[in-house]
Amino acid sequence: MKEKPKTVKQLEGEISELRVKLEQANSENRKSEERHRESEERYKDFIESARYAIFTTDVNGVITSLNPHFEKLTGWNCAEWIGKDFSDIIHPEDRISSVESFIRLMKGYEDPFIELRVLTKSGKYIIGEFKSTLLKQNGEVIGAHGIAHDVTERKENAEKLKKYRDKLQELVNDQMKELIKTNEQLYREINERKDTEKKLQTSLSNFKKSLTGTVNALGAAVEKRDPYTSGHQLRVARLACEIAREMRLSEQEIDGIRIASLLHDIGKITVPAEILSKPGVLTELEYNLIKNHSRIGYEILSEIEFPWPIADIVFQHHERIDGSGYSQGLYRDQIMIEARILSVADVVEAMSSHRPYRPIRGLDKALKEISNNKGVLYDEKVVEACLRVFIEKGFQFE
Repeated sequence: MKEKPKTVKQLEGEISELRVKLEQANSENRKSEERHRESEERYKDFIESARYAIFTTDVNGVITSLNPHFEKLTGWNCAEWIGKDFSDIIHPEDRISSVESFIRLMKGYEDPFIELRVLTKSGKYIIGEFKSTLLKQNGEVIGAHGIAHDVTERKENAEKLKKYRDKLQELVNDQMKELIKTNEQLYREINERKDTEKKLQTSLSNFKKSLTGTVNALGAAVEKRDPYTSGHQLRVARLACEIAREMRLSEQEIDGIRIASLLHDIGKITVPAEILSKPGVLTELEYNLIKNHSRIGYEILSEIEFPWPIADIVFQHHERIDGSGYSQGLYRDQIMIEARILSVADVVEAMSSHRPYRPIRGLDKALKEISNNKGVLYDEKVVEACLRVFIEKGFQFE
């Protein structure tokens, strides 16, 4: 069946619809062109305002475009390099690596950032860091585009830092060598000092043996003239050293007290033997002769060079802190601590032992004597230390 012919009105309606669709299509095309133009303008603005150089080349490496930052970077006008081979702007020593990188890119292999020296208009070279990618159009490779920025200052700073680091390492190495040398020298000196110390120890040991022998001989000379005080000086020395140790005196001070105690009656060597062994009460003259033994002891011992003030300790061992002692009538701190210790030990031992002019009084009375006169005749701290030695430490005379 034949189609029924369209009326004029129907044809006019279809024409009107076609006009509307055509107008819509034209409108969409205009909008698309506008968006494309805006996109190109934004890209152009981005390229021109970028703070690093942006470039494009064709597939042969010929420069096809450069952004304004290229001029800031190199001093060249962009127009001077459009159409030239990109490798011409690269340092001769870097051109081979630049060309090799471009060939790899054209084959589809992108290198990471590479550093190339770029010629500036002033004739100097700056160090640029480059990154390139393929440039395609409708899926076909038409060249490359990439970016570059100046890393000259960074590289120079890195080089300076390396030089500083190398210099520092050199200084450290020199110091280490010097320290090793010093250490070796110190090691030698220490060994030499150890040898010297061994010799000194041997010498000191021999000196102590010699000193002990001499002291014992001097003490024995006194005791031979006064058999009733035999062992007195040795016992006094033992007690005096224990008191000093209780008072935390140094070992060197204790050694001095021991020697002084062993010699404290050396002055009696000038007192007639009949007076020393006389039974009964002594006359005033005889007592004065005996009292003078402290001074005589000082005069004898002051002629000997001891490492300690032995002569002074012996001279003061009968002094009392209230000034009532002899031979100088000294008070408190005028009396050496060694002499204050020796005086207490001398009194305790003497009262605990027999004498020809009186019977033995015993240890209890001796300790009572120093306790009653603590702070009057005898130093408080010395008395307290002496009492602790007997009561708490269980000290006994042999």
